[in-house]
This record gives sequence, structure tokens and C-alpha cells, in this order.
Amino acid sequence: MTTASAGMDDDICAGSYFDCSGSATNINSVLWSTSGSGYFSNATILNPVYTPSQADIDAGSVTLTLTATGSSGTLTDNMVLTINPLPLVDLGPDVAVYSYETVILDAGNSGALYLWSSGEITQTIEASSGGVAGDKTYNVEVTDLNGCSGSDEIVITFTQITGIDENLDKDFIHILPNPNNSNFILSLSQMTQGFIDINIFNSLSKLVFNSHEKVSNSTFEKQINLGNLTKGIYFLQVSGDGFKSVKKIIIQ
Repeated sequence: MTTASAGMDDDICAGSYFDCSGSATNINSVLWSTSGSGYFSNATILNPVYTPSQADIDAGSVTLTLTATGSSGTLTDNMVLTINPLPLVDLGPDVAVYSYETVILDAGNSGALYLWSSGEITQTIEASSGGVAGDKTYNVEVTDLNGCSGSDEIVITFTQITGIDENLDKDFIHILPNPNNSNFILSLSQMTQGFIDINIFNSLSKLVFNSHEKVSNSTFEKQINLGNLTKGIYFLQVSGDGFKSVKKIIIQ
């Protein structure tokens, strides 16, 4: 008596191939066929390898049919191969930030398993340089509940604060006096109405002062007291809508 089985329904991840597990008895020949447009390594053996096409992957599943011919006639059996998509992982484009800044990286795909190049296993991580300038590469592999994996990589360029933006007027920022004893007046000119952020960093790019201010006129003044900071060189950064500038402060 002729028997034929295409095997149990199964699933794979997109980009993988499938080892067919056909079985048959009392046969003269077998032939595999597909409802999709992938291909078999050898459609005339019981256990070929099936490689899904892109159309199969896009469809999400395909039916594989085993046809066996023997002394009792011709039999067919089907199995459904589900093709699971890979997790979509997007850390965003490469980015440049100041070396004092921290970048939050999110691998998405809530509920998955994560493995970062930094060794962390959470969905989000904080990327920082500890004040050191240079490029740092982060990559993550994400494995979903189907056992399918996706990955992405990002390069973050951490830069030191080096000086005044040459595109701005040299009289844009006034620090009076400078050098000073950590108590001074910040005076800005050529301003437009809106909001600005004032950040001050030490020579290692560590943030020591920050303030968010409203600007109502073309000029702006603020008394700043940095307390008992160590003597040395600091950098004052002023940023607003469409501009960012940095000026050196010397505390004696």
C-alpha cells in the first residue's frame, strides 16, 4: 500500500531555508511542489531543502505539497510553512553630539530578547563617552518570541567643545568680567524673541550649570554665580532656535 506524508506544519524565519521532512512507502517516485514561487534543491527526493522566494516571505506562508506515485496509485499530502518576519530594528542614523551628552538608544520590539555590544540586555540603553571625544559604535541583536533575530548598528561621534561658532558675530556673547571668580554677568546681543538654553561645562565636558530662559528683547542679561568651582577653564554654551555658540570662561 502506498503512503505519503509531507510532514507537520512548521515555521521558519525570513531569510532561512526549510528542510522538508517527507515520508512515503511503496512508491516509485515523488514530486514536491509549492503554492508559492520558491524552489526546492531537488523536488524528486523525500527530503529536499526549500528556499522561499521574496514573494513567499511577503505572503507570510506557503503550502508545500508532496505527491507520491506507487503501486496503489498517486497520493498527495500538504504542509503549511509559516515564514515569520525578522524583527525590525532601527537605532536611527549615525549622530554627532558633545562628549558630555548622553544618547538614549532604543531597539524597539517590546518583549523581545536583547544583546547589545556593550553587554547590556535591555530594550533601551544610555550611550555616553564619559567626556572623552571620539567615535563609539553600538550594535544590538534583537530576538523575538518566534526565535527570529534582527540587528542594527549606530556610530555616535562624541566631540569636545572647542570654541565660538565662527558663523556668529564675535560680540554675540559678552561675559563680564572674564576672567572672574565664578560670579559674572552674561550679556547677549542681536537676539530675537524666544527661548534659549544656557549650559556651562568644565574642561572634561561635564555639565556644571544649566538654565532655560525666555528672551523678550534684542538684548539679554543674566547674573550667574557658579559657586565654589575649581579654578580653571570652562565653556559657556548658548543655544536657541537656529543657533548655538560657545565661549570660554576663565575662573581664577
